[in-house]
Amino acid sequence: MCALKRARGELSEVERERQQRRATNLIWNAAGDYGLHPESRAYDPEGYADVYMNSIVGAVYKYYDYPTIKKLLDGMENAAQGETWQDLFWTGLENCAYQRAVAERPALRLLRRGYARTVMAQAEDYNENDLPMADRIKLEHYRRALGGRHELAPREEKLLEALEFPPELTSEQLVERMRAILKDYFGVTGGMLRHDTLAKLPQFMGGLGRRRSFLGARVSSKEVKRKPGKLSPIGRITGDKTPEQLRSYVADCFGESMYSRGDVTNIEDRLCRDRHAGCMLHFTRGEFSAEPRDAEVRL
Repeated sequence: MCALKRARGELSEVERERQQRRATNLIWNAAGDYGLHPESRAYDPEGYADVYMNSIVGAVYKYYDYPTIKKLLDGMENAAQGETWQDLFWTGLENCAYQRAVAERPALRLLRRGYARTVMAQAEDYNENDLPMADRIKLEHYRRALGGRHELAPREEKLLEALEFPPELTSEQLVERMRAILKDYFGVTGGMLRHDTLAKLPQFMGGLGRRRSFLGARVSSKEVKRKPGKLSPIGRITGDKTPEQLRSYVADCFGESMYSRGDVTNIEDRLCRDRHAGCMLHFTRGEFSAEPRDAEVRL
């Protein structure tokens, strides 16, 4: 599939920043916290913000203590096989966060099935045995989410079972479970997270150092690279920006305004008084458009 072959670097800097803002908005919605500064975001192989996995990131923020989880993710960051371990951890986090969130957000059922079908479709052009191990585990996890099943190698089967964390675990228990997986399947203990353990891996984990593509979305804590002096999206809100710049940022995150600029000004004049004086309002249906809106007041 072309989704696995196109490099994320093909996106322009402007588009990468736009996708980062969209990922942030999806996380805010799922977490129910619009003051959150997400430390991780999910992108598909082409670099676009993934709706389902960013919703899962938001659910992890909402139902678990993210700093506790992030500490372990950070410990994996610079290890030789850190990317693989992080992918596996997020497969497990998806399993428990989905089960915690779906009762409150029933739409996640459809989003999950759509995401699972995407993962399955991306794998069609590949021999499953040639996929990186983390992708084989992920593929089978989502195949089962759709009601299917494929026979994994015995050790991979046990690994998948261990990774499908139950929803009732606490954040600390999730970290303990993942540390146990790292120890049992990768020979990693304590302060060894940043060490190269490739030589200790059993045969079924071969090819871990040659990860060049991935199925579905990858959750990353790496920020979009910007030119020196350029503010982050959050900085655009809190920095010394004009009202029009702030309105443009909000529209990029949430969708174009339903009303013209003049109409919004009239509404703000009527509603934003007393303690709300100086506030700015934004009304949207969540629709995005590259075309600017007419600034004239509708009659």
